[in-house]
Amino acid sequence: MGASELETLDLVAGSYEPEEAKEILVTLLDSKIRFHSLKSMSSYERTGKVDPISETKLTYFREARKQVDEFIAEAAALKKRIRLDSTINMKWEF
Repeated sequence: MGASELETLDLVAGSYEPEEAKEILVTLLDSKIRFHSLKSMSSYERTGKVDPISETKLTYFREARKQVDEFIAEAAALKKRIRLDSTINMKWEF
């Protein structure tokens, strides 16, 4: 595939027990939270201002983390497996 064409990666695909799904999702979300926390802190140290984009994303990912916890708890209570599908699409911007 050429460099400017779409590249697709299946990041997560499968059926999981609630605790397995929780581990996958919480690890991903915690990594995103850590990344944007460090980015915002770095901006603050350099400029005296937090990174507004990272702060917005932090709010989003923290709320998503709560939603994951609630969904997983419900699935566990109902003894249901969880289907996760996550695809990453990459393309150069011009």
